Amino acid sequence: MNGNSSLGQMRLPGIAGPRSVWRGKNVGRTGAHRGAGYPRSLLNRLVQPAALVGWALAAELWAGIGVVQPHEFVACQQWVERVFGAAPTGTNVAYLKLLFEDVADGITRGRSWRGTPYQLGDKTYGHGLAFNATKHLLVHLGRPADRFSAEVGLENNDDTRRGAALGHGSVTFHVVVGNKEVFASPVRRLKDGPLPIEVPLHGADQFEIRVKDAGDGRGWDQALWAEAVVTLRDGTMLRLQDLPWAESLGANPYGFSFVYQGQPSGSLVGSWVRQVSDQVLDAQRTRREVRMQDPTTGLEVRCEVILLKDFPAAEWVVHLKNTGPTNTPIVESIQAFDGLLPVPSAGQTKVHWAKGAVASFDDFAPQETVLKRGARVRLQPGGGRSSSQVLPFFNVEGANGGLVIALGWTGEWAAEFSADSRGQPHLRAGQAHTRLVLYPGESIRTPRVLFLFYEGERWRGQNLLRQFLLKHHRPRRGGQPLVAPVTCGNWGGTRAEVHLDNIQKIVQHDLPIDYYWIDAEWYGKGAWPVNVGDWTVKKELYPEGFKPISDALRRSGRQLLLWFEPERVFKGTPWHRQYRDWLLDVSQDSCLLNLGNPAARQFLTEFISAKVDEFGLGCYRQDFNIDPLEFWRKHDAPDRQGIAEIRYIEGLYAFWDELLARHPDLIIDNCASGGRRIDLETVGRATPFWRTDGPRDPIAHQCHTYGLLAWVPLSATSQDRAGDDYEFRSSMCSGLCLNWWVSGDVPAERIRPDFPFDWAKRTLAQYLKLRPFWYGDYYPLTSYSQAPDVWMAYQLDRPDLAQGMVVALRRPNSPCQAARFPLRGLDQAATYRVTNLDTGQEQACPGADLLQQGVEIVIADRPGSALLIYERQ
Repeated sequence: MNGNSSLGQMRLPGIAGPRSVWRGKNVGRTGAHRGAGYPRSLLNRLVQPAALVGWALAAELWAGIGVVQPHEFVACQQWVERVFGAAPTGTNVAYLKLLFEDVADGITRGRSWRGTPYQLGDKTYGHGLAFNATKHLLVHLGRPADRFSAEVGLENNDDTRRGAALGHGSVTFHVVVGNKEVFASPVRRLKDGPLPIEVPLHGADQFEIRVKDAGDGRGWDQALWAEAVVTLRDGTMLRLQDLPWAESLGANPYGFSFVYQGQPSGSLVGSWVRQVSDQVLDAQRTRREVRMQDPTTGLEVRCEVILLKDFPAAEWVVHLKNTGPTNTPIVESIQAFDGLLPVPSAGQTKVHWAKGAVASFDDFAPQETVLKRGARVRLQPGGGRSSSQVLPFFNVEGANGGLVIALGWTGEWAAEFSADSRGQPHLRAGQAHTRLVLYPGESIRTPRVLFLFYEGERWRGQNLLRQFLLKHHRPRRGGQPLVAPVTCGNWGGTRAEVHLDNIQKIVQHDLPIDYYWIDAEWYGKGAWPVNVGDWTVKKELYPEGFKPISDALRRSGRQLLLWFEPERVFKGTPWHRQYRDWLLDVSQDSCLLNLGNPAARQFLTEFISAKVDEFGLGCYRQDFNIDPLEFWRKHDAPDRQGIAEIRYIEGLYAFWDELLARHPDLIIDNCASGGRRIDLETVGRATPFWRTDGPRDPIAHQCHTYGLLAWVPLSATSQDRAGDDYEFRSSMCSGLCLNWWVSGDVPAERIRPDFPFDWAKRTLAQYLKLRPFWYGDYYPLTSYSQAPDVWMAYQLDRPDLAQGMVVALRRPNSPCQAARFPLRGLDQAATYRVTNLDTGQEQACPGADLLQQGVEIVIADRPGSALLIYERQ
């Protein structure tokens, strides 16, 4: 895989990353692209699930990003103890304070002010503090400390190298404890490289670090305290770059916030009794409860925090309860998190996020917002479905690290990001609107919040999130982690005899389909939208119900997936006539079944559970084609604003949890006009097997995959054209939804005699061999683009298996037949066997070449695709 200097520039989107190289050339046709030429011996070496159509792909499919770094855990634990620790928040907070500077200029954390990694000599560092001479900083710890360690020196960057060439740049480093200098370095210049130091602190709870000019002027005196860490007497380790500034201590230190009796909670809860208890849940998780109670009104705040041993992460929900005998005063603007974000900042940060799913080409499109000093941006989904306009996942990227944030609230959340005068990011996140009293004994909850800490570049954070979700927020079937299935879609208005005939052909040709999908219009009397609320099976279509269909499927090892939309009730249907007291009405043609009403939720649980048994369902598909926010807010009293939404969301989770507890082998397809209910709470209960109602177009599907894979590992979309490799590969992801013999919301026909079963069986067999790669790390190899004249490519890497895959897609108007893609996540010292599954060509390539020069891919067809797999030798 050597570079070819004769390759000309091609019109393609740029590759992310500083070493990215794009080259292209026109070549002759190298052979038909039909997906049949892959070497079977190579595919047989790939990791295989115990049962390709089964569900035994469990722990070995949790993979990726390698070993979590110790400093990532330190940063997480340091923040957790500061916010959710046993001691009252604020009594022993560690912080930094600027005591003196001769010239007002910046202090960087985690990364050089030049935008490069910290470096002393030839050695690079993942964290530290850097500032110019002359400055004095106070390091306040609040607890006795044992020692301070770091590596110090003059930063090595392009600017200091220019200064050194002119004979400038010299500093000295000093540590002062109790007005006594306990360490002073010799003069350090660029050529001297790093000087390791370890300074005993002998129980001191604060000390100073100072940098001075060594006599040649302050120009180019860019001093670095690399990997600066304080070890406390109790063994706790504090990284200096993670400590807040003293002027930030006025910011809310409690994690959550609300307004109570007109006062901000931060001015109240510090005087409330605080109790902290831990309960070990399993080998990797501990539940911490932090309780605080107002002695006057009886309002109790309970933070339920999940602490992880296998990820540098914490997630929590805040509960508020009235333990008093009368209604509480008004509680309003309840935020699950409100405070400074523990992200190293060199003056500004970036918030990476994605659009939601509004049935458009733009669904899940990646977005980036730069948070400069004084900036402010508010994001929320709109309408009450959690991923309509915005996906509730964020990556706040700072200097050489950042924080991934996820929200779990299947309603109307809001997240407001801002930056203070130093560029330090701040977040307020919670339910979009609350203003209510709590009745005696009543409790409510906030959205769930996840903080996931990472060091390095942005994609390490994205892949940590993917692996975290696969490990800790993944649906289970029969007690095993879910592997997204292969399904085939069929319209519900199709006659049972056609379904049975098509099932027989699927079985006869041994197509590896897990679930046979029957969608809407199998119920009521007429068109599907106006019959929700009449769940009587259409006897003219299904004279014996669904049991003959599910029985036929189960005999062949397959199962039935069936569509419902129980939350929307059309007026005039039996449910509308019989259960009016359970319905929320805003004078539209449909009402909302109020899952916040315990009787309504219990009725729905019993109803769907009975249908699962009666119909023999393996997958319950729940759609939701209505914006609920207007319904909730109309039915809130002035002093109970937000309560209808809270109770509804609690009811939805209780409904799904009970359904899954009663039917351990059942899985849930989470549909809401496509993927409008994707959040931290839903992904662990249900999976979007139809992630968008947007265009059924190969380029749209490529774009949707590109955006969503960064945040959510499990999803599926439609495969529409049998016999078309490009369309299939544009749409494949962790799950498949095959729509090869039906198009649109019309009755299906019998599978035609000339259907390309050989192609289908071969293509699905290849996909199942490759499916484990979707459970590893994801790297986009091109920029996001909707243009028809570019390529799109991405990489799926399994570092645990030393294997991976590249998917490359040449769009219909692209003039370029070849492209070169630098890969990610490989061992530069290793050798990899790279195989083109379409041509069968194999090459042994040094890892360093694949990382720096990239792998060249030729696609002769337009449009066309290529699949490459690699394996470490």
